[in-house]
Amino acid sequence: MLSRIANNLFWAGRYLERSEHLARYFLTHHYNVVEIGTQELQVQSYNSMFLLSGMSNIPSVDYIKSNENDVVSRLVLDRENYSSLRSTIHKCRENMRSARDVINTNLWESINKLYLVINNINADEFDIDDISSLCERILKETTVAKSYIDNSLIHNETWAFLKLGIHLEAACQVCRIITTKLTENDVYAETMNLDNTEAYFSLNLLKNTEALDMYRNQYKSLPNLRQSLEFLILEKNFPKSIVYNIEHIQSIVEKIAEMNGISRNGLEYHVGKISSGLRYTDIDDIPDDYVTYIENLLVDIHHIAAKLEERYFIY
Repeated sequence: MLSRIANNLFWAGRYLERSEHLARYFLTHHYNVVEIGTQELQVQSYNSMFLLSGMSNIPSVDYIKSNENDVVSRLVLDRENYSSLRSTIHKCRENMRSARDVINTNLWESINKLYLVINNINADEFDIDDISSLCERILKETTVAKSYIDNSLIHNETWAFLKLGIHLEAACQVCRIITTKLTENDVYAETMNLDNTEAYFSLNLLKNTEALDMYRNQYKSLPNLRQSLEFLILEKNFPKSIVYNIEHIQSIVEKIAEMNGISRNGLEYHVGKISSGLRYTDIDDIPDDYVTYIENLLVDIHHIAAKLEERYFIY
């Protein structure tokens, strides 16, 4: 496969997965604002959305309080904002279009449908109350597109590079969601009059990663921070967990190397080292400074992406 096509597929998978996580994060935080309704939580929620999106120019507190619709439009619909939800979906479609010859019609049409869901919206007429229905539609369409990847493509290099992008982005997004939520935990404690702030915080962390129901199935108890992190980082059988996605990256990297007759070297060693470290880690092995641990893990994941680019995507 040409390096250019492999690169397009990899980034199409990454942007598809990023679109899903952004939509779910925005949806969950929108419901939080409606439910709690305090200005402090409103401002914190929007700051959290900006941080997860990777936007550097975060509006001031006063601007957020007085221009909520503009803030939402910037996060979701702004064509000039490289990190907005609309831009992310647009980049997914453009990368998939560049690889159109190696994907099937069902997948291509599902990506176009996802694109049209958000592209047909007029930003001037968009209201904050519309965000829930929009994000729910995006979540539905990303699920359909990912099902076509798994169930309608030959599991060859095309599928492998798409899945590499999806799994790597999933691991990155879960890391970023955890660090973003951990850094705002103190704000929740100070601004919300709750009997159990940790339970509320953990509940939102699990909702943002689509993990709440499976967490309850696993632990059968009120969510707490330690068990929530254990589930999201170390649960090998949960598709949203970090270890699950790293193990699948390892499997796919080895499969691509075998397809191309490449002997295992630095890339496979690096992925295997991270995968083994997570596989044999217990929650008690993770230091109390969870943010630093997750940030170091995110650096390791970025190194995987860099090594993938060095081997397969430079052209």
